[in-house]
Amino acid sequence: MPDELKNLTVLVSAGPTQERIDPVRFISNRSSGKQGFEIARAAEEAGAKVTLVSGPVNLKSPTGIKRVNVRTAAEMKSAVMSRIDKCDVFFAVAAVTDFRPRKLLEHKLKRPTDQINSELTIQLQTTDDIVQAVTAMHERPYVVGFAAETNDVIRNARDKLKRKNLDVIVVNDVSDPSIGFEGDENQVTVVFPESEQELKKQSKYKIAQQVIELVANALPRST
Repeated sequence: MPDELKNLTVLVSAGPTQERIDPVRFISNRSSGKQGFEIARAAEEAGAKVTLVSGPVNLKSPTGIKRVNVRTAAEMKSAVMSRIDKCDVFFAVAAVTDFRPRKLLEHKLKRPTDQINSELTIQLQTTDDIVQAVTAMHERPYVVGFAAETNDVIRNARDKLKRKNLDVIVVNDVSDPSIGFEGDENQVTVVFPESEQELKKQSKYKIAQQVIELVANALPRST
């Protein structure tokens, strides 16, 4: 694996994003950032110059990697788009929150004290799709998407591959509680337009190494 990505610039997004409801609450997801950090680590070990754009996670930065910390989907998009024209490969590993509250409350929302079984409605709106913003560029890097699915895993991955104009997508089945999210192991399928490669259950670092190898072998020779 050494030097497989030598002289290439790689951008990796990792972790969740958080969308504030009020000063103390937010909407997010279960992403730990571990797989994205291992992708960044493996890419650096393969010779690439790596920048890691990370949502809020409790992880130490891999050695030799520039890290940019963000919190919201908008901040992540800004960090990615301001660097994307200088990168050769973009690994979109982050689990970007799909929705954000339409209105941000300036003060903490208080729990009602005079009602039983009261309800609260929060209006949501979609966040920007970072991956589609990248793949819509006239001159774009090689884009590797990541997806967590719970059913019809390969079909949904192939739909996303085509719909978002990705070069490859890495998908895992998060309905299996033994892989993904907070765990240290994963099991994925790397889906190319004309082929698929299943990677058995193993450490996220080993998964990252194999993904990097597959992507390096698939890169256009001119890249």
